Amino acid sequence: MRLGRFTAPRAWYGATFLIAAVFVTGCAAVNGTEPITGTIAAPVEPAAPAVQAVIPAGPSTPAKAPASDLSPLRRQLVEYLSDQDGTYGVYIVDLATGKGVGVNSDKVFPAASTFKLPMSLYILDQVAKGKASLDEKITYSESDYEEGTGTLQDWIGEGDALKVRELIELAITQSDNIATQMLLRRFGVTNVYDYMHALGGQVTHYDEGVIGTTPKEMAAYMRSAQGSSVLKDPKLRQFLIRSLEQTAFEDRTAAGVPDGIKVAHKIGTLPNVVNDVALVEAPGHPFIISAFSVDVDDEVAPAVITEVTRKVYDYLTES
Repeated sequence: MRLGRFTAPRAWYGATFLIAAVFVTGCAAVNGTEPITGTIAAPVEPAAPAVQAVIPAGPSTPAKAPASDLSPLRRQLVEYLSDQDGTYGVYIVDLATGKGVGVNSDKVFPAASTFKLPMSLYILDQVAKGKASLDEKITYSESDYEEGTGTLQDWIGEGDALKVRELIELAITQSDNIATQMLLRRFGVTNVYDYMHALGGQVTHYDEGVIGTTPKEMAAYMRSAQGSSVLKDPKLRQFLIRSLEQTAFEDRTAAGVPDGIKVAHKIGTLPNVVNDVALVEAPGHPFIISAFSVDVDDEVAPAVITEVTRKVYDYLTES
């Protein structure tokens, strides 16, 4: 999803509202900066230091390898990703300890449809504040048409209307582009950008007409979806997480964990771009993994993200 018809704002807002407390830099996260194979196109706007999610620390479980020590995991990921064509960026947060680790985690990548996660967060925040309703209906216009993923293109016509809740579900579960365009026309793409900045994000732009993000920032948006500091209404959180758990795309993160493990995630795909950001309910060590790529083989990259997820899952659950 390029959202090419929207002009990305050039101003760097840097605004910080009350909810930005989720993203202060006090986190003891490890920033992955070791180079790996491939290069990434320079963003139009210079990437400011990416945010780090502050996650309430849970109890650490004594183990044969300290669960809080993620440096061996990072070495595994650097070694593995160095052998892959293209450029990958990964950021992981162990929710049991609050520790984070990354590889190329501050690099700017095309967000593709992972952007639909912070977009949905913004809309649900508007609902929580009484400025919108999940039952509000939005009428389709021909200007909302966009090819690609989703089923609305197969049947929707001028004058048809869907509820906000239905459009969010379609945008998340099917990555429906028309549903996304309808929501953005109603709520405003610039407002979503402002919201991302308010959460502490620095990046909204990758290239002309292409939304950008970093693995670390997208992981922080997923933490906002999972935590209670932003979406305080448990019903709204459950609605979003349930939608993320019911996506139609299971070839990346979800394929890297055992059957029965819940994965709430949002993929993003463009030519030579394969992404996924996920909340994985691993026993004892639930974690967030944000995996992005550029200049990759579309047929190979999903399996690379699957293998990265498997390595993370095994390290956290076996340590």
